[in-house]
Amino acid sequence: MINPNFILVDDDKIMLFLIELEIKKHFKDATRVSFCKSDLAFNYMKENASNLKDTVVLLDLNMPVMDGFQLLRELNSFSHTLKVIIVTSSISDQDKSEAMAYPFVLGYINKPLKALEIQNVLLKN
Repeated sequence: MINPNFILVDDDKIMLFLIELEIKKHFKDATRVSFCKSDLAFNYMKENASNLKDTVVLLDLNMPVMDGFQLLRELNSFSHTLKVIIVTSSISDQDKSEAMAYPFVLGYINKPLKALEIQNVLLKN
C-alpha cells in the first residue's frame, strides 16, 4: 500500500488538524476524511465499505460515547479490507495488547504522531 487514503478518528479537533498536516506533507495524493466521533466514522465506513480497499484508519482509543475499542469491535464484525493504525496517548501495555490482537490493526503509535511512523508501519505490512 504505497499511497493509501486515510480516515482519521480522534475527538480532539486540534490533534485531527495536526495529523492532517502530517498526512498532507508525506502522502500528498491521499484522500483524508476526518471524524471527531467514532460512531459517525463507523457509519461512514459501513456505508462506503466497498470503496475502502486502500484505506488506513488512524484511530484514537480514548474518546467519549464510542471509544476506539468499541469501534474496533464493530469493525471486526464486517471489515476485512480496512487497515487500522492506533494513534493514542495511552502508554498502557494492556491497551496496546488488546488493540494489536485485531488482525487488521497494523500498528500502535503514541502521540504526537509523525508521518514517518505511519510510513514505517505500512512498509512492514
